[in-house]
Amino acid sequence: MAQDLLSIRPDAVIETRSGYYMVDYGKLDIDMTSLSAEVSLTTAEAVSAAVALALASGSAQARSVVSAI
Repeated sequence: MAQDLLSIRPDAVIETRSGYYMVDYGKLDIDMTSLSAEVSLTTAEAVSAAVALALASGSAQARSVVSAI
């Protein structure tokens, strides 16, 4: 992923001493969402539900940040 990101967001990529690339997720405007172990993404419906959950979570966080300002 870091090599793919290097061409479009080089500011979010770190090169380690050993020459490997790492993503600095703090510089990306995304939030990581964890799914429970019981969640299976083997069907299109399950993937859609997981995406909807992540979007809803992001919207709730954005609203709380705006209300804090």
